[in-house]
Parts: sequence; structure tokens; C-alpha cells
Amino acid sequence: ACARGGQFEHAVRVVEHMLGAGMKPDPFTYNALISSFARGGLWQKALGYLHDMRRDGLSPDRITYNSLIAACASAGEVGKAEDILKEMRDAGVKPDSTSCNAVLSACCSAGEWDKVLEASDQMRKDGFPPDTVTFNSILIAHAMRRKWNEALTVFEEMHRMNVKPDVLSYNALITALANGQKFER
Repeated sequence: ACARGGQFEHAVRVVEHMLGAGMKPDPFTYNALISSFARGGLWQKALGYLHDMRRDGLSPDRITYNSLIAACASAGEVGKAEDILKEMRDAGVKPDSTSCNAVLSACCSAGEWDKVLEASDQMRKDGFPPDTVTFNSILIAHAMRRKWNEALTVFEEMHRMNVKPDVLSYNALITALANGQKFER
């Protein structure tokens, strides 16, 4: 509960109490701590708990890695988010669409539009079909690159794949058309 509310200080105190009572943190405990710090924007602290987790002989799982990737993405730490995704794969933990979309989000936040497109291509190669979040990242990348034609193609692909656009999808398409000065009545 502390982790969900981003009350990382309380979460740490609970773990300290747990340790004082002679209990050892398990993967769930570490995931809660990492998630708490990640939601609080403290990605470096979250990474510190990954180190502690390993020190205690515990292996990070998909939840651990996804929390760390999301934390780095929120902080605009694209390189670190990509490193964690690579580390995840190297550790034999299979990423999911959440993992990949978090990296896409980091690339968008940092304005690294070519990386958005590269990462989305890699997602497809890895067998993850694009969802609304994926498509939105691609649409935003095309909008910011003033590639209205590509954005329109991506939007049409969403419909062909039965992926439902949301408000962000439409806003990104409108921005792409406006940036490309493609206006029609």
C-alpha cells in the first residue's frame, strides 16, 4: 500500500521494522520498495534496491525490471532505461509490452524520435504487436519529425490492426498534420 501511494519513506520504515523483527525481505518486498521509489521519481534509489536485492541472493523478475525501466523513463534517462531492458534480457527475464513501451516513453520524453522508431521496430521483431501506447509513441515521433504522411499511415495501420485510438492518438495525428501544414476542410 505504501508503494502504491509513493510513500517511499514509510515503505522503508516498514522494511526496517521487518528487519528488526528478524525477517528478511523477499522479492515481493524489494519490488514494492523499487516501485515506491520509482513512482516517487527517485530512479537512483530504486536502482540501489536492485543492488540490495541481488546482494541478498534474490533475482529480479519482470515486475522489478519494469518498475526500474518506468522510473528511468519518467526521469528522461533513456540510456539507463535501455540498459535495464538489455540487462533484463541478458538475465533471461523476458520483457513484455510494458517493458518495451516504457522505453518508448523514455525516448519520447527525451525527444529521441529516431530511437522511438527503432525501439518500436524491435518490439515487433520480438513478437510484441503494437498497442495503443506503442502507436501513440510512434505517432508522436512522426508528428515531431514533421512526417505527417508517416503519421497518417501509422494511424491507418492502427485501424487495420483493430487497435483503438485514444485522445492522445488523435492529438498526435492532428499535431503531425499541423506540423506538416497538411490542412483540408
